[in-house]
Amino acid sequence: MISDSPIKPPTTQSRLPDAVFIHLGESPCSHLWLNLSRTAKLFPDIQTHLIIDSKVHKKKIPGNVNVIYWEESDSTKDWEESRDLVFRRGFWKHSINRLFALECFHQILGSIPILHIESDILLLPNFPWERISKLGKCYWQPYNSERDVASLLFSPNLKTTTELKSKLMQFLKLNPRHTDMTILREISKVEGRNIGYFPILCNDIPELFNKNYEFDKDTIVNRNEKYFADGIFDSAALGMWLLGHDPRNTYGKFLLHEDSLIKQGETPIDPRRVTFQVSDEGNLFANSSEEYSPKVPVWSLHVHSKELRLFDDRWKHTLNKYVSLSKTSPSLITEFRGKAVWSMLRDNIATGTPLRFIGGLPFLHKLRFYAYKTREFLKASYGKRHK
Repeated sequence: MISDSPIKPPTTQSRLPDAVFIHLGESPCSHLWLNLSRTAKLFPDIQTHLIIDSKVHKKKIPGNVNVIYWEESDSTKDWEESRDLVFRRGFWKHSINRLFALECFHQILGSIPILHIESDILLLPNFPWERISKLGKCYWQPYNSERDVASLLFSPNLKTTTELKSKLMQFLKLNPRHTDMTILREISKVEGRNIGYFPILCNDIPELFNKNYEFDKDTIVNRNEKYFADGIFDSAALGMWLLGHDPRNTYGKFLLHEDSLIKQGETPIDPRRVTFQVSDEGNLFANSSEEYSPKVPVWSLHVHSKELRLFDDRWKHTLNKYVSLSKTSPSLITEFRGKAVWSMLRDNIATGTPLRFIGGLPFLHKLRFYAYKTREFLKASYGKRHK
């Protein structure tokens, strides 16, 4: 690893964690450059780092961010054959590799606390850095009973990060088809309370609990330890409903207030039953309908849509707009975003798979579905006539 700028030396005194973003591969990531700049400006006492493995991005990185170059080792390549290396230029491969890169980075920094932040995580101004600095073990976030996420991943020291890397290697040998989400969940199941969860639910706002979800209360609720009993960190579901889905997943169709996963019980969170408000400072609060109940701070948001206006100087206005829409138009809103389609096509051209883009077009997908159903119907009819 090579650092582009000086790193503050570690101290023996209690200190706030350094913020660490990771972007592996050569995929464009416009929202990340904005998020890096925003985070560094909003939290000037927090040193912000970026780990990358390609110098193609160098000119786009803000000057107030320390840059580290990471090189993949042979030990992490053994399981790559089981990955889809084409989707978004190796998305699933890079999702796990970033956890290995984190350990190499921590070796350079020394034994100081670090907080990994995914590129599309928006930290609100009241983000509890002081509370996080008091944690003594590894923390990340649950998504549901089958998957965890590294949207935020905290390690108090190098020893903890090294132990996490060892567990990752151990579980990958047992199942090379793990994603970052499934492997973190497996580790959490085995380690129990040796792993902490940044809470996605709060007992002060019962409406946020999804009635369609079968709660594993030991892992989803009861790990909301004393430091975070009064607030929540969004791991995915809240931001996806409030701020919309990534239109690249639906060929340019932007979906806001989409609730199919909530109805299916795939997520423990139901933002539909909660009202939100934004303070003058830009902090987000979730409100219960119960009288005299406290406002619950939402300390971070997953911007699944990657909307740039939520990461640049317009972020307060844009967040307010979406909160207003959640009150005035809470039902499903859809709109077409052509830039997302261009991004998909560009990625497929870059990876030499333009036919994959064409084959996945919605109308062709429907044609294949109806052709399959017709073929099955004809087979069944032919079989009945010849019995």
